[in-house]
Amino acid sequence: YKFKSKLPLAQDDIKRLEDGIDIGDYVTKPCEISMISDTEGEITLTEGKYHQIKRMLEAVDNKIIYLERISFAGVELDRSLERGQWRYLTDEEENLLLKENK
Repeated sequence: YKFKSKLPLAQDDIKRLEDGIDIGDYVTKPCEISMISDTEGEITLTEGKYHQIKRMLEAVDNKIIYLERISFAGVELDRSLERGQWRYLTDEEENLLLKENK
C-alpha cells in the first residue's frame, strides 16, 4: 500500500509498526515500511485485517490521510486503468493467486 500520514512518522514509531503492534483486539504481524518522505511511504503487509493500516497508525497517535493498494498477493495494480475500470487477469496472474491460496 502507498500511504500518507497526517503527522511525520518517527523512527521508533516505524520500528513499533514493523515489529507488530496492538491495534485493540489484535497484535499485527510484522510488516515492512519504506518511507518516501517523513509522511509518505509504502507498507507491505502479510495479512489484512479490517482497517488494519488505519488502526496501526492510530496506535502510534497518527492518522492515515491517503491510502492506495498497489498490489495484492504479488499481482501489481495496472496503472493504465482509470478508477472504476477493470481488466481480466493474465494466466500468470491467475496462477499466482491460485498458488497463493493453496
